[in-house]
Amino acid sequence: DWRVRPLVSVVKEWAKRKGINDANRSSFTSYSLVLMVIHYLQCGTEPGVLPSLQQMFPRRFANKCDVRTLNVTLPLDTPAVSEWHYADKSTLGELLIGFLDYYANKFESYSTHSFFSYDRDAISVRLGKRIDRAVIARQRPNGGYQQSGTHWRSQWRCICIEEPFTYSNTAHSIYDEMVFDAIKTAFREAHQELDSTRDLQRLLNCKPISVNAPMGGYVAVALCKL
Repeated sequence: DWRVRPLVSVVKEWAKRKGINDANRSSFTSYSLVLMVIHYLQCGTEPGVLPSLQQMFPRRFANKCDVRTLNVTLPLDTPAVSEWHYADKSTLGELLIGFLDYYANKFESYSTHSFFSYDRDAISVRLGKRIDRAVIARQRPNGGYQQSGTHWRSQWRCICIEEPFTYSNTAHSIYDEMVFDAIKTAFREAHQELDSTRDLQRLLNCKPISVNAPMGGYVAVALCKL
């Protein structure tokens, strides 16, 4: 779908300007942002925009394969019409607003009534759906289960984004609760801004997030490059 690449580009540019695209500062890696966009396009639109490649082409994208040896230049087999239900016709702008809305308002921490709970669920583009984070956190890359291991469990803190082949959490860099709260606020404010103004330049003309610090001060997470 031609809309995927520009949507990813805009999301990454916005995240960079907001200072939430830097794993060294307890925020997202670019890879995590890409997986978030793919997940939204799988689960956040009706009908969906993208399928799960692992589900549709299990032999080609099996979890046991080495991603370094995948030949991405080989064309995929055309799925049967009965298997293709991905016909969303939203504009690129509508998808961007929907992406921000999805992560700003459809996910709620500590809520049993939310569409998605950051505390309960993990994002899985491999399965094309949300899944209980406890299940993902116990899985080994070979499909077995890991019942213990402090290092492994420590990866699953604020937000869980499953790496499709290794089952690790690509968002394990987000370990600071105050930074994560600021990130969620950034999504809510960005959605409100774009939904009301429909002005992309205004959305990108932003300041980096600030995190409350002890003694009533604050810390700017990154410098905004305009």
